[in-house]
Amino acid sequence: MTIDPYSPCPGGTGKKIKFCCSDLVHELDKLQRMIDGDQRVAGLDYVTKLDAKYPGRACLLSARATLEAMLGNREQSAATLATFREKHPENPIALAELAVLQATGEKPTDALPSLQRALELCGDEIPQPLYEAFEAVAKSLAEAGHVVPALSLLWFQVNLSRGEDKQVLQLWASLDGDPGVPLLLKNQFELVPAPEGAPWRYEFDIALQRAMRGQWQVAADKFAALVPIAGQSPELWRNLAHLRGFVADYAGAIEALRKLAALDVPLDDAVEAEATALQYDAMLHMHSTEELAPSPGDQLLVTFAVGNQASLEERFASTRQLDRVPIDPRMWSETTGPLGADQPPPRSGYSLLDRPLPAADGLTREQIPFVLGTALLFGRQTDRAERLDVILNRSDLAAAQANLSRIGGDALGGVVEEKVVAHGPAREGGLSWQWRYPDELPIERRNELAQAERRHRLLEVWPETALSDLGGQTPRQAAANPALRLRVLALIFSMDVADVSESSAKVFNELRQKLGLPIPESIDPKTVDLGKLPRVRLGRLQADKLSDDELIRCYRRASFPPQSRALGSLAAEIVRRTSFHGRPEVPEAYGVLAANSPDTAEALTFVEQGRTAAQRARQSTAMWDIEELQLRLQRGEGDDASRLLQHIQREHAREPGVSEALFRLLYEAGVIDQQGRPIAAPQPQASPILVPGAAAPGKILVPGGESAASAGQSSKPVIWTPGME
Repeated sequence: MTIDPYSPCPGGTGKKIKFCCSDLVHELDKLQRMIDGDQRVAGLDYVTKLDAKYPGRACLLSARATLEAMLGNREQSAATLATFREKHPENPIALAELAVLQATGEKPTDALPSLQRALELCGDEIPQPLYEAFEAVAKSLAEAGHVVPALSLLWFQVNLSRGEDKQVLQLWASLDGDPGVPLLLKNQFELVPAPEGAPWRYEFDIALQRAMRGQWQVAADKFAALVPIAGQSPELWRNLAHLRGFVADYAGAIEALRKLAALDVPLDDAVEAEATALQYDAMLHMHSTEELAPSPGDQLLVTFAVGNQASLEERFASTRQLDRVPIDPRMWSETTGPLGADQPPPRSGYSLLDRPLPAADGLTREQIPFVLGTALLFGRQTDRAERLDVILNRSDLAAAQANLSRIGGDALGGVVEEKVVAHGPAREGGLSWQWRYPDELPIERRNELAQAERRHRLLEVWPETALSDLGGQTPRQAAANPALRLRVLALIFSMDVADVSESSAKVFNELRQKLGLPIPESIDPKTVDLGKLPRVRLGRLQADKLSDDELIRCYRRASFPPQSRALGSLAAEIVRRTSFHGRPEVPEAYGVLAANSPDTAEALTFVEQGRTAAQRARQSTAMWDIEELQLRLQRGEGDDASRLLQHIQREHAREPGVSEALFRLLYEAGVIDQQGRPIAAPQPQASPILVPGAAAPGKILVPGGESAASAGQSSKPVIWTPGME
């Protein structure tokens, strides 16, 4: 980028360089060329000398702080920014760069007030450094679990660029499409206008205009000021809840949502508002800086002394209550940081079961062992004796300790250290669990058992479990309490909207009926504005009453972010209609049906139908072959899998993306290693090696959110949501 006298001042003064730094045009152009050429060290040296010669210039201070941050000189960058703000307290670029620095600190949300103030100061023209700051801050917020502010910033940036900034668009799409982010938290961006004829509409519209310009805190304050005269307006509280979520004021968002739910609004609106409030409440818990009391949901690292390592290994090998899991030394160095720097891998790893692993014949769900935790046996090190590290939830500690003491005998010593590596709330409702199936148990039988267990827990266990979200009452008690009835509906709705299958929908309705609660009715598309229908209700649409155009529009809307149940019903309607035969949507719809089916035999049928539809549409069948290969591997059908693999390599290997998809599938299935080398034999199914502090398999999990295919093998979430175990 070339700098000339008519370029905007890169220091955020709002003037052309000619009118603020005309004596630095040549120097600024040279500096910009250094930055564009990635000559950061030389650029910092050059701008430091210029800053000494021309002290206090906004353009030089901005460039210097940015280069110092790029080179990792955080303290120097902070000092330069302090000078920048002292000399130019109302400079939006100074605030933007401060926000980027704050976002990388311990509390990323500290960056939001700085960004908000910068937006106020810059008016309608947003300088490039401020625009770029949105992305940097959003990334830090997303990594820390602040998904609503992150999505809001990225969506605002997408709108500013009119979708032309593909990198930002991809970041937003990646986060919005993340199945680990609850759908309710993706439903927070549609601000609504004031009702017609409202006497306070002028003030409402001013607040709404400020919100549309990204000045969310100012807009929230203006809406809050209207409460004395417009406090019965659902539109006011809805907008206030959204805006407070945008700026990470979760407590304020909860207040607004519950005010909304208490108004005379349709039951669906009230339930969704209360369910969203529960999600925000969970986020408050996760991000709390207060000293947390010990909770059954805390993840612990418990270290046991080892009396006789050889004897302990023999004892562990002789019991079916410890399931050995493979340790890859090459992978260990990449994931072991939280256990200690440069630590050698353990000698062996085990899943600790609550009972011995049974045979598969005649197996009932009551006989399947639960995984209590992961045990890692370390040999003697230079500065440490032999030890056994056990990673587990606090609620499982007593059972795990008793079983280990019995199995290990005098070869295992006592506990020498116990520390919390991840805080979690009490395990509520018993709706998530981890089973260890016998290896020879067919996948269809596993799915049957998992569905039966899920049904039992939903209909028999959960209603009789005291929940903190219900003030210590059980759902059955709270459903009969007018003050808590809505919250029970919200908890069930949170679980329902997170589930994927039609069979689960029937179970949730059975649960509502059992508790004397209303069952959500199906929605006639002729009675609603389909464009404004909340995404969480798409699964209730009467798909057969949609026109072809409406069906496609709703299907596309349900596709991103993916809403499995809605997609399933809409996809089933697409493949049913003869008017869609030969259209490219049909193979895609079969793919949705295959992916959502908990029955692998049924999924294979959908794959074959999808392959046929793809051939009719003159599309490649490569991805259908890969989908079938995945299902064959799941079912343990080695001969069919081998045949498919050879076919794919022979017929489709040169097609774009096929080799990458095939490699990913085979690696995740444990058929090949990272270098593409075949693994001699499939590893037995076991729980993953969990490393304290490492990213869990799922970032955010809604209550009971495991799919039918993975139920019984769920992993512990990082972000808790109401009603979940």
